[in-house]
Amino acid sequence: MRRVIAILAAGLGWSWCASAVAEATAEAARYAACMERARSAPAEGLAEADAWLSQTESVAARHCRATALTGLGRTEESAAALDALGRRLEEREPALAADLYRQAAMVQLEAGRLDSAEKLQDRGLQLAPDSVELLIDRALLLGARDDYPKALNSLERARTLAPARADILVLMASAHRLLGHAELAQESLAAALALEPENPGALLERGIVRRLGGDKEGARADWERVQALAPDSPEAETAAANLRLLDEPAPVGAEPE
Repeated sequence: MRRVIAILAAGLGWSWCASAVAEATAEAARYAACMERARSAPAEGLAEADAWLSQTESVAARHCRATALTGLGRTEESAAALDALGRRLEEREPALAADLYRQAAMVQLEAGRLDSAEKLQDRGLQLAPDSVELLIDRALLLGARDDYPKALNSLERARTLAPARADILVLMASAHRLLGHAELAQESLAAALALEPENPGALLERGIVRRLGGDKEGARADWERVQALAPDSPEAETAAANLRLLDEPAPVGAEPE
């Protein structure tokens, strides 16, 4: 599950849109530009955010600065900055604060600081108990601890709230597989592919399940399809590795890391 988790988490990015912090204000364009720099050139993004903050205090600039810090690998500073923003906004914007705690938790999770991530997730879930993203992230954390039964509980709750999310079903399939529940993994993948027939994550996972079940040609077909659909994606990279190791007993991603 960890391999799949890493692939999916890598695509989460910073989804806080400009309208959430600067709707109908002059900050919107500056925020969008700052965030683009923070993602693509973190050092430049940090300089832009610092210049902005030297002129005026701004929640948007603080968020941009935290994003740049993450890109620079300064994860403790980034998580602390996001945490501070969440606390600042908690009373008047609880939903926004919950998302900031979620982002801070993901930074901590990616850095391997699981206890800190859990505390931040707890605060976010207190404010937004029905947040699908927080429930998915909690499952990612539980998967990082190899606690797949509890991860499945969190994913089941997320699926109840968002039944059309194929990514949730892919994570469920991975957890079932790692628990030795091959049939349940196949059921989850079938449901995911019914929703999104060309979902690279689902095809990658189905290839792993097929290979573990001895179906090399089925696995090959799935992994080659992943490469065709998303050639520059992390899923394609894992698929390529698995195709090179097709005769090995365990594909890449078949075991917890």
